[in-house]
Amino acid sequence: AMVTARLGAIASTHLSEKALQRALGAFMVFVAPLIPGKKYLDAWEDVTHLSDPKSQKHLREELARHPEHSHLSKLERLLPASLIGVFSGFLSGMFGVGGGSIVVP
Repeated sequence: AMVTARLGAIASTHLSEKALQRALGAFMVFVAPLIPGKKYLDAWEDVTHLSDPKSQKHLREELARHPEHSHLSKLERLLPASLIGVFSGFLSGMFGVGGGSIVVP
């Protein structure tokens, strides 16, 4: 995220003030529904939490049906988090504090 934040800051210097304002506005319109939607995502996470016996049973059933998913490689586990870090770093560098809102919701 630190490297791409620098790249985002450099990219923002190549945009006009008007283009940067429009990009930030579009970003905020995209992120705005995530803020009130967070409580629903948290509720869904509570339902699917692995400490719940029903969730454990469902996970076992799904792994039995799809054994190829039971052993994810390190790359498959790290890639989503890495992409989120790269993306949020770039947005943070480009938009300043507003770009960090991709991680918060």
